[in-house]
Order: sequence, then structure tokens, then C-alpha cells
Amino acid sequence: MLILYGQAAAVMNSGLLLMTVMGLLFPAVLHYTRTEAHYGKSELALSRFSSCVMLVVYASYIFFRLKSQKELHDPINEVDPVCSFAYILTGTFNIVNVCAIFL
Repeated sequence: MLILYGQAAAVMNSGLLLMTVMGLLFPAVLHYTRTEAHYGKSELALSRFSSCVMLVVYASYIFFRLKSQKELHDPINEVDPVCSFAYILTGTFNIVNVCAIFL
């Protein structure tokens, strides 16, 4: 299935990407420049605040996408949800098992 994105979707996706990059870089810059008033506390507070903001924005983005664009998420052919869940669970179990063996 081919999904074409318009300019508005591209702007929204690049805005989300920019917000994520800034949310990751601001605490790192604060840590490496050592310009905080109380060492370690400002960095942790900024990191927690930016992660909460990103979580809220991402959840609202998912809610908006699922509610406003239902035609993109309608299944073309019906698949048994229990069967697909079993495949996902088995695949995840196998990946974790392989990682546990090598670690």
C-alpha cells in the first residue's frame, strides 16, 4: 500500500523530529558545558521535563492520526488478531532469547 504524504504531514513530521533532537541535545549540552547552578540537578530536571513533554506530544500525535485518518488504518483483508499477536509474541521472545544468549 502506497501512502503519499502532503506538505503539512512533512512539516509536522519534521517538527516532531526537531523537537526530539532538541529534547535530547539540551540536557547533553548542559552536562558537557557544566554551566548549571547545581551540578547534576538541573540536568536531571531538564531531562525529565523534556521527556514528559515529548511523551505528551507523541501521544497526542498518535491520537490525532488514529482519529482523523481512519481510512489509512482500515484493514484491507481481515487477519485474526489472536494469530497476529501470537506471531509478534513469538518473534519478540526469540529476539530476547538470542540477546540473552549473547550477553
